[in-house]
Amino acid sequence: MKMNDTPAFVIDTADWEGINQAVTHAPNYETKVACAIKRTIRVMHGIAHLHRNTMLEEVEVYIGRAGYTNVLNRWRDSRSKRGHFYAAVLFSCETGRAIELEGLANRLLCGLKERRTLCVGNANVNPHGGGRVADCDLSVVYMTWDVKRNPEYGEKPDINVIREVSKEASVSCSGGFSYNQIEHGLRLTKRLSEWDRLVWSM
Repeated sequence: MKMNDTPAFVIDTADWEGINQAVTHAPNYETKVACAIKRTIRVMHGIAHLHRNTMLEEVEVYIGRAGYTNVLNRWRDSRSKRGHFYAAVLFSCETGRAIELEGLANRLLCGLKERRTLCVGNANVNPHGGGRVADCDLSVVYMTWDVKRNPEYGEKPDINVIREVSKEASVSCSGGFSYNQIEHGLRLTKRLSEWDRLVWSM
């Protein structure tokens, strides 16, 4: 595994040692909102390269947050509730900021899903976030996913959709996210050629 690779986990066999390494090497975002959005999109795009012979329109994703020490439990919860077999750490940040960034991610996914312009087949989303607040200072935002055979994929968003969704999110989300930050990050949805390399964690 190379320095910039993103570890991908099979939830049923994931262990704390591997997750700890993934969290340690994941980017840390506090105020760089556009970077957090781009990172999420690049990892999403990378799933099709990780699962050979899989198209993005066959993938269902979920984005959540967890306290640093509770990541594996949340992944197992996603395995049980959503039937997702795989997971990756997107980034880490202060716990209060993780709540805000998770809410923003889900609001953006909802906006794209409503317009049938997701880059994946489906996003299992809660626009208001969820889960209890972690009792530790550091949290992570993560993604779980599975390959489904009944995709709801539409088409890539055009710039008008990106602007609409960004405006809605900047108004409805807490955290003081500016329209410009969100729109700048969300533009990456148009470029499927940009993706992060996911590698199975051993």
